[in-house]
Amino acid sequence: METSQRVCLLPLCERTWGFHEALDWVSLLARLTEAKTRLVNTISARSDAELYGGPWYGKWTKGRMIQFNTSSPYANARVRIRKWLKEKG
Repeated sequence: METSQRVCLLPLCERTWGFHEALDWVSLLARLTEAKTRLVNTISARSDAELYGGPWYGKWTKGRMIQFNTSSPYANARVRIRKWLKEKG
């Protein structure tokens, strides 16, 4: 993807792009699919008690930390992209 086509939403965006810019779209989708599969398997292998039964990292449960680092960034990006598209017209 050309630099002019990128929408950088976070300060680390350029660093992240640098890690993956040599990969084509098909490869990126394959990596995303593989990561999602591993994540679903990891979560499925744990009970609700293990995920949400008590603190795991400070006051946060393991399930909440997984959410912080997976679905929450996507929700945040969705909101930012919609705002950017609305402002762009």
